[in-house]
Amino acid sequence: MDKYKFSNPKKAKNAERIIWTKEDVKTFPDLWYSLSNFESSKRISYANPQQVNFIWPTVISVKWSSFTGEDLKGLLYLPENFDPGKKYPNYCLLL
Repeated sequence: MDKYKFSNPKKAKNAERIIWTKEDVKTFPDLWYSLSNFESSKRISYANPQQVNFIWPTVISVKWSSFTGEDLKGLLYLPENFDPGKKYPNYCLLL
């Protein structure tokens, strides 16, 4: 699974430059630009600076089998300070 989700790049009308956004669960979708060959990319916006004041999760892709044997897949969000060697309480969230 790729770390980031990218928007569709947009090319400048009269220059060999492109602009796009990239984001993930920790990264705000700021604007980036580069030459059309994606060399020397640079972030050109910083729209969510207060984000550094919070702990953000990580996300991993997981697969499991349902009670009926159906193969399922989904995303598991873990806190940034998650310790896989530590035992955590079991919770069940019912929606």
